[in-house]
Amino acid sequence: MKPTPTAEALHQHTLIEKLSPNDPRIKHYAGPIHLIELPFHLRQKSRFKHTSSDQHIFHFFLERGTTLLCGEHLISETGLLFKIIAAPEAVTCVRLPQGTLLFARCCYHLGNRHVPLEITTDTNEENSSAPMHCLRFQEDNVLTDMLVTLGAEPANEFAPFQPEKGAYAH
Repeated sequence: MKPTPTAEALHQHTLIEKLSPNDPRIKHYAGPIHLIELPFHLRQKSRFKHTSSDQHIFHFFLERGTTLLCGEHLISETGLLFKIIAAPEAVTCVRLPQGTLLFARCCYHLGNRHVPLEITTDTNEENSSAPMHCLRFQEDNVLTDMLVTLGAEPANEFAPFQPEKGAYAH
């Protein structure tokens, strides 16, 4: 007779495989897809333990060098499916008009310092008349001061952070 799992064991999951977006296991999965909200510093790791806000314990044991992106799926040892969500975190955002020299200079100087950087089109409806780009990076006072010196107006925010994957990851 099998021993009955404890309540604690029912809330522990070992995540072992990152699934490609076209993996048929995602499409044909019949159970609920559980969400795991993680900040960027954890999504860069392949082996770590994380306790969610609802007290589920996750043991990540993924291929080395794995970076988890928002929207990607993982499968556990027991066959449960999980979806990664980018957790809101402290970031700095610079909103600049598209195609400006200041935008190019800010990208250059942040990239020259190998800073993980998210580059998006601003979806703020207040700025709908002039398309804007948003440069987002993890809060850093030195980088913020550098951008102010260049003429930008950075602002601190609490938002999900999904930086570019890098030139060799595409």
